[in-house]
Amino acid sequence: ADNGLVIVASGGNLPNGVHALDPAPGAEVWMERFDDQTYGNDTAPFLLHTGEIGAIWEGKIYRFEPDRGRPIRTVPFPGTVRPMSGVAVGGDNTVYVWHEHQVKAISPFTGAVQFAYAANPDGQCLNAYPPTILRDGSIFIGWHYRTRCEDYTGGNAYTTLGPSSVTAVDGQPALALAVNVAPNPMKSEVRFRLTAP
Repeated sequence: ADNGLVIVASGGNLPNGVHALDPAPGAEVWMERFDDQTYGNDTAPFLLHTGEIGAIWEGKIYRFEPDRGRPIRTVPFPGTVRPMSGVAVGGDNTVYVWHEHQVKAISPFTGAVQFAYAANPDGQCLNAYPPTILRDGSIFIGWHYRTRCEDYTGGNAYTTLGPSSVTAVDGQPALALAVNVAPNPMKSEVRFRLTAP
């Protein structure tokens, strides 16, 4: 975290919650419990650009104060099954995570799904790698797929999500701003055309 603490989440026989550890002495500075004692393990904690600590656990998105660990707010996670990967946090604090064989962009403040990208054709099983936010703000995702779930036929696939490859939950383009550049590549002059609502 920004204050130098190492943040971990625990479940099972340990007290379920988020733990803040000081790496120098290895001592626990604070611990805040989740609402439910479970043996599950959803995602590792993540740091929002607001400085808050987030965690997805047992159908909820938690936000904690980084210094004292007190809960700020809990909102429902959109779905009943667990996330399939770790979390990436975009510059606007949007949380990107694999869930139900889709990469979903979720607000940690409301739990609303901003868009969902279905990576695999119907009938494929997949193991998802955590999304990566690239410098230009696009999202790099990778996954290992099996064409038949019962054997190992398949391979690895990767893609980068930009404005043209994601769809909002209402079927409309998820990222409203479109940028066209001509000529590309350019030599001495370039024109930008921006399309926005």
